[in-house]
Amino acid sequence: MLGYLLDAFLLGAVLLATDSERKRNSNPRKLYPADPGLIGAFDASGRANVGHALETVVLNELERRGTEVGYVKTSASRAGSRTGSPPAGRRPRGCGASGTASSTGPASG
Repeated sequence: MLGYLLDAFLLGAVLLATDSERKRNSNPRKLYPADPGLIGAFDASGRANVGHALETVVLNELERRGTEVGYVKTSASRAGSRTGSPPAGRRPRGCGASGTASSTGPASG
């Protein structure tokens, strides 16, 4: 069933961010709904999942920008924050030539 949901793009899978192919394949994938509105379809608890919705929105934006996304594990072996890197040869949006954030607003002074 999971394969069908992934093939239909209703769910997306994020792999562990590691250089080791063996670790990546032996650790579970984190699953995210394609849209924050689908969280209620997969979670029957009835609680507000603002954190899960925000994670989904951030993941969707990172994937839209073409970023390679993975997750990391903390020392307590809990899934931690996501990590991402821009595609080869591209700087993140809003960054100047030095790779630091640049101001796009009018000059103040």
